[in-house]
Amino acid sequence: MSKIAYFSLLMSVFFSASSFAECRDLDAKQAADRVAENYYQGRVFKQGMVLKKHLPSHRKEVVSYIQRGEYYYSVFLWVDQECQVQIIKQSKGKY
Repeated sequence: MSKIAYFSLLMSVFFSASSFAECRDLDAKQAADRVAENYYQGRVFKQGMVLKKHLPSHRKEVVSYIQRGEYYYSVFLWVDQECQVQIIKQSKGKY
């Protein structure tokens, strides 16, 4: 095998998308729901959704739906590649 072919094969494996660790959508939704439940001391009444993936930072924007008492909240969160969650914004409680 020539040096150029070997080098190109090595670089394609090194820079392939599968070689970068990324938080899967299901894991991102579960992590966001856990953080939102703990933040509001409520429970999830509808499974969260991944709204979009920010390409430069590879963060996912996830919405979680929480019920606390008779109020319902929507919580928007960022989930990074290591499934670390940060709250962006939240709605006011609605009936």
